[in-house]
Amino acid sequence: MNAAAPTPTLVRHAERIDILDQTLLPHQRVVCPLYTLESVANAITRMQVRGAPLIGATAA
Repeated sequence: MNAAAPTPTLVRHAERIDILDQTLLPHQRVVCPLYTLESVANAITRMQVRGAPLIGATAA
């Protein structure tokens, strides 16, 4: 069996964070860049980020 390489759910950069859009799983793996606090709040509200630990890490 050939499994795809895992995609990180959160990657921090100096100017943004990248999240794995969890609303599209398991059919698609789409990474969304978040540049502003408003975009982070929207991603959490739209449930692109799920689970208490990941929500906390994203909000931090």
